[in-house]
Amino acid sequence: MINTAVYSYSSQEFADDLESVISLMEGVAAVGVTVGPVIGVYVNNAVGFSYTFFIFGLVQLPWIFLVGCIPKPHSVTLEDATSEEVSRGQL
Repeated sequence: MINTAVYSYSSQEFADDLESVISLMEGVAAVGVTVGPVIGVYVNNAVGFSYTFFIFGLVQLPWIFLVGCIPKPHSVTLEDATSEEVSRGQL
């Protein structure tokens, strides 16, 4: 669900530089998929199975506040749009 939402948000927010933003998102996701299991194995060996999830949950906790500060993209309704924007499909 998050992946779909991020691509949707990015396409609205960075329409002029969409290719660069998507390639950056794909690269970061690939690094996370590659490095994440390696870090997880080391943490699991160091503290045990249950504490691994507790530690990674605490690490992700600050992101909740960061994501809450991201401005919401504006949406244009048909009432706000001009007839020229509607005919060109720029909504």
